[in-house]
Amino acid sequence: MTFGLHDALCFVIFILTVGKLQGQSQVPVIEGVVISQDGRQEVHGYEGRSVTVTCTSELDKLTLMYNNTYNNETTLNNGSYSVNFTIMAVRGDDGQNITCQSVNSTDGEEYESWAVIYLSLKPTDVRLEGVFTVEENDTVTFTCTSIGSRPAPDGTMLYINNAVVNKSSTVVYDNTTDTYTASVTETRMIGRGYNGVPVFCYMAMINLSHTSFDNKRLDVHYGPDVNQVYLTGSTSGDEGYTETYKCSTGNTNPNATILWFNGSVEFFPPNPPDVVEYKSTQAFYTRKWFSSSQEWKIKFSRYHKGTVIKCVVLGTNNRSVTVTKTISDIYYKPELEITGHQLIDNVTGHYIINEGETLNLTCRLLGANPMTTVTFSSPGTSGTTTASLIIPDIKYHHDRDYFTCSSSNSAGYTGITIRLDVQYGPHISYGRSYYLEEGGNITVECRVESNPPATVWWEKEGDNSTRYNGNMLDLTSANRDQGGSYICFAASDRKYESGITEVLSNRTFVVDVQYGPGSSIRLSPNITSIELDTGTQVPVIKCIADCNPECQYTWYFTSGMIKTGSELNLGNASSYWHIGEVKCKAQNNVFRTEYTTYINFTMYIRHPPSIDKVDINSINWYSEGSEIRVTCDVKSYPQANITWYRNNMEVITPDSYYTNETTTCQYDCSTKGVLTIEHAECLDHRSHYTCKAENIMGKTVMESLNRVSIQCYARPAHDNVYNFTLREGEGINLTANYISIPTPNVNWYFKRTPTSKNRRVYLDSSYGGQDNFYYISQYEIKDIRSYDFGQYLAVANSYVGNVTDSTIIFNIFQDKTGWPLRPFGLEVSCTENSADFSWISAYNGGSKQTFTAYHSYFKPGNNIRGPQEITDTGEGTRIKVNIQPLETGYPFFFTVSAQNINGTTESGTYVNCSTSKTETSSPKPRGQKSSNNAGVIAGAVIGAILFIAVVAVVGFIVAKRTKKVKGNVKFADLHLSFYKSKD
Repeated sequence: MTFGLHDALCFVIFILTVGKLQGQSQVPVIEGVVISQDGRQEVHGYEGRSVTVTCTSELDKLTLMYNNTYNNETTLNNGSYSVNFTIMAVRGDDGQNITCQSVNSTDGEEYESWAVIYLSLKPTDVRLEGVFTVEENDTVTFTCTSIGSRPAPDGTMLYINNAVVNKSSTVVYDNTTDTYTASVTETRMIGRGYNGVPVFCYMAMINLSHTSFDNKRLDVHYGPDVNQVYLTGSTSGDEGYTETYKCSTGNTNPNATILWFNGSVEFFPPNPPDVVEYKSTQAFYTRKWFSSSQEWKIKFSRYHKGTVIKCVVLGTNNRSVTVTKTISDIYYKPELEITGHQLIDNVTGHYIINEGETLNLTCRLLGANPMTTVTFSSPGTSGTTTASLIIPDIKYHHDRDYFTCSSSNSAGYTGITIRLDVQYGPHISYGRSYYLEEGGNITVECRVESNPPATVWWEKEGDNSTRYNGNMLDLTSANRDQGGSYICFAASDRKYESGITEVLSNRTFVVDVQYGPGSSIRLSPNITSIELDTGTQVPVIKCIADCNPECQYTWYFTSGMIKTGSELNLGNASSYWHIGEVKCKAQNNVFRTEYTTYINFTMYIRHPPSIDKVDINSINWYSEGSEIRVTCDVKSYPQANITWYRNNMEVITPDSYYTNETTTCQYDCSTKGVLTIEHAECLDHRSHYTCKAENIMGKTVMESLNRVSIQCYARPAHDNVYNFTLREGEGINLTANYISIPTPNVNWYFKRTPTSKNRRVYLDSSYGGQDNFYYISQYEIKDIRSYDFGQYLAVANSYVGNVTDSTIIFNIFQDKTGWPLRPFGLEVSCTENSADFSWISAYNGGSKQTFTAYHSYFKPGNNIRGPQEITDTGEGTRIKVNIQPLETGYPFFFTVSAQNINGTTESGTYVNCSTSKTETSSPKPRGQKSSNNAGVIAGAVIGAILFIAVVAVVGFIVAKRTKKVKGNVKFADLHLSFYKSKD
């Protein structure tokens, strides 16, 4: 229940009336109680106002209890007692209980009444929600909310820019708290015109005389705008002028950042940006924005041409605007530079250069705008950007010459003038030779030109102790010791980049005092003989004689070689040209008189042996036992030792060989060596002989040009008895090796009986190309049976003859260990639906063996194995098995295999019978037809083709089940091989 405004300042008075029960007691009464819809007694009030509660009763003991406070001060009015209390109502009082209690003093009986405080409540919160700092053109939702009031607010309103949003509020009741929530929502796109605009949330409750509000201000971010950003400043001008570039941002909120770039490089001007803050006050709010500008001062340089000045204004939300200016042109007068010369006088500025050098100057136009040309004065050149002055081999007459480089354009004139300072000399006039007889007089003049001036003096070549000052040299009564070369020296001090350096010139003048050699001839080094290794460097030997004019020298050798010149430079020593006596002749002419003298020495050259030839006193053919002589002629120094080789193997004496040598020596040694073969043997056939001559200098080897041919009878090349142990079923290739000249005939025998096969004889190539010497004959046994074991003989002969030991014996023994031998004696008999199959057990190979039976019939693809693991009853015994069931009316084929730990061996034969009636069959080779009766013959003929197919299948399966071992074993030089086979 709500009350009018006239009750806002009144308090609620409750009178608790206690009625008399049976004339003495009454129940207390809380005055002003209102019964709610759910039957609850309520005392109504308003949050924030005072509330008075009164309880009345006819009993004098009266207590009013609230919030743990007991009020029992009673007053008497009109015969009734009352008690009351007053509180300032707060939100926490809502829903609290009030208890009024009375007590009858006569009988002590207690009476009570109850009520609940029920308040009208203000909202707990009034809030304005939304985003109030936004980017331009963002869409924003605003919400005005009143929470926790009782009753619902009389008004909930949202104001934007002082204009109410014309929308009804939404009210929601909360059953739990018995309160109300009211809200108003508005969604709008916010432009920059909303910047600074206030937003209000307003709530009013009339019965409580209460209003609440919440407000916020919009801050709208925007800018920069393309049409408001400007960059000012000139794009051309004169070099040295300072231009100011100014970048302006326009209106932005918040303030924008200004970035400067010189091309792609960021630049930071020294002065900070000038920021202006603007404010516009409206009726209820103030709007704020910014504008900035910054200046960048650039002093124009020619290098700024083409430079891009860029201003970037960076605003809110990384929004940016870029403006640029490009410096198009900078004007300046020509600038010149002369290069190509290093030394310039610091005082005079003269270009110092030495005579003979090349003056190479380049005048370069460093820069000009507008562009122009450059000119170097004569003899220089002109050009668009460079001019050159080149004077090769500069002469002394260029000293003090002036040269100018100049250039001009609309901006002005530039010129550079230089002066040359040529340093030359000292120049000494050409010297010459002066001839005189011993005892004569002579005067020699030295003429010198130099800048700076030179100092002149004389020295005798080879004698620094005597010095003659001045330009003139005077010699009187000259002797041969005074003859020779005199040097005129001239020195001047030149300036160089590194400092002052003395430049020295000299010229030689010859005073030639002539005389003959006399007995002064000599060798250097002073030798009478010399001994050298061939190929080593021969020392230079000089033939010297004191003579003037110079003597002519001639060298004479024992070999007939002649050389001229004082120096004998032979290079590497030669045992052919240089060996023997060497003589030197010295000769000259003095005033048309010829003088001659000689001196000599001997040369010995140590050299390795050289072999002229190795010769055999050969005839077409030698017989065994003949004598053969081989000679070897050798030259060497010192004497060589001779060693003989036969077929690259050293000949060791004494044997059937002996050797002898004869040697003679003068400047070198000649040796003849002889090798004698007293009794030629068959092994000497086609032999080659090698002579090796060796001394301390090395060795030389030569082989005889021809070979020895010897006839000999056939004989075994190696052992003549060989023993082999093999198992039945293995194979072997017997090889007989023979020595024979010419080719032998080889016959093979088995048990002293000639074999029926002709065996081929061929050369054995394994001996590295020995001509027609070793021969091979082979006899191969592929599948050894028991009757193949025994002794085999190979007997060779040739037309030269043979010897008793030309027979080679091969003994083959049987090895009864290994695989089991083939089962044999196969028999079978058929009934209508079974067969009795038997065979005889053979040697078990030295270990336990078992058997597996196989049968098949003429139905393609069928091949049946079984039974398996049949026990062996002993070698030579017959083993029987019954095979059933078998289909009636078919021919069947039967075979058996034996196996032990070493492998499996098939019987190699089959037997067959038909189940149409009883039949017995003996073993037959694979492929043989059965012929017991006419019916069987007819069936066998029809089934022969099918049998071949079945046998092929059986053979394939057995082959897959049989461990097959093959091997090749080589015994020394016999080339013997053997192998195992299941066949």
